[in-house]
Amino acid sequence: MEASIWEGFDISQFNGEVNFDRVKAAGKSFVMVRAGWCGYDGSIQEDSRFSENMRGAAQAGLETGVYLYNYAKSTEAARIAAGNLLEMIQPYRVSYPVALDMEDSSLQPLGKEQLTEIARSFLRRVEDGKYYATLYTSYGWLNSFLLPGQLTQFDWWIADWRQGIQPQPQWGMWQYMGNQGRVDGVNGPCDLDCSFKNYPAICEKYGLNGLSQEGDGSPDPSDLLAQISRLRQEAEQWKEKYQRLEEGLRELLDTGR
Repeated sequence: MEASIWEGFDISQFNGEVNFDRVKAAGKSFVMVRAGWCGYDGSIQEDSRFSENMRGAAQAGLETGVYLYNYAKSTEAARIAAGNLLEMIQPYRVSYPVALDMEDSSLQPLGKEQLTEIARSFLRRVEDGKYYATLYTSYGWLNSFLLPGQLTQFDWWIADWRQGIQPQPQWGMWQYMGNQGRVDGVNGPCDLDCSFKNYPAICEKYGLNGLSQEGDGSPDPSDLLAQISRLRQEAEQWKEKYQRLEEGLRELLDTGR
């Protein structure tokens, strides 16, 4: 693929232990990691390998995004799930989108309007948290159970494994292979993806996902030194106040004798 397209893959606990160094050496530049799944009330069950996958990918130098499998059946539950997810990913460097995975058959009876509102509620909450929001679904699910025209403000990460398909402009990422996908460092099949946008650069430019052009979202060392200096000054001030208090107490005791 041409230079403006980045190759990656997505994983969950079902992929087992991943050797991310080998994945990086195989030419992959990013990974979308499953955070878990949300229940009907918006609570999240964390993927058993989420933390390990996030740390391992970062240590190998891979860019990372996250996705949450959705069972939420109301807009309120979707907002709660998004808020819970933002708290969950806060400790990690996330330079690719935060995606809502809409594909479960149990949601289909809700109808296009309700499902579209559920997706919008989740993705808006993610954007309110200053993260890059993306909708993941299959090409068939998008057109059969959602109203695509009402979701164009967001990027789409589309799963379509048909050979020879041409990605559409709205697609930020394309999952182009599933159970036949292979990556060195991953045992067994895994989903293969490509990205059509330089998400890390976009996030840094606009200060999304806790990133900025000045750094990767980590505290600035000069700011830390300034905070330490202020704390030391405050400690000295409290030390002086404590000494004066002790002197006053001694005078009171001496006077009372």
